[in-house]
Amino acid sequence: MPDRAGITISILRHLSTSDLEEIGEISEDAFIRFGHYRDFISSLAADEEGVITSGMKDNGKLVGFILTGFLPANIDNKDGIIADILAIALIPDYRYMGLGKELMEWALDLVDSIRDYKDIFYVRLTVAPDNVPAVSLFERFGFEFDISTIGSYPTGVDAVYMKKYFDSGE
Repeated sequence: MPDRAGITISILRHLSTSDLEEIGEISEDAFIRFGHYRDFISSLAADEEGVITSGMKDNGKLVGFILTGFLPANIDNKDGIIADILAIALIPDYRYMGLGKELMEWALDLVDSIRDYKDIFYVRLTVAPDNVPAVSLFERFGFEFDISTIGSYPTGVDAVYMKKYFDSGE
């Protein structure tokens, strides 16, 4: 099991070709059950206008990431933003160590900091409802299934939105 002492999380800016390749490799392994996502996730990570890519590194080596997107929206005639956890992944040796929880905390703290000056309606993500470890993680952060959005991944695996709404006092 890896030593957690050298593990850091930060926003990755101006991603190099090798950074995008690493993100693609992690994606291909983590999401193969749902389709081939290497190029798609890498292209999302490269979009520095609407997506914030946060990477988890262990002594400089990328071991995981989380992509947080911000989509303009109009709900009930009010302009705002929907925050979208587009992808979260860790390489196999770093799974089941609580690091996914740390990535989610990082992304939700990021969303909270943006909520200080922008209206964010909610945070959403897409998950396979039978992915018990992922669903459990997301539920711990207050995400709930939105059963009206059931669809499927390219491989035919069911996909559904989970959403986290903010209390009016938050």
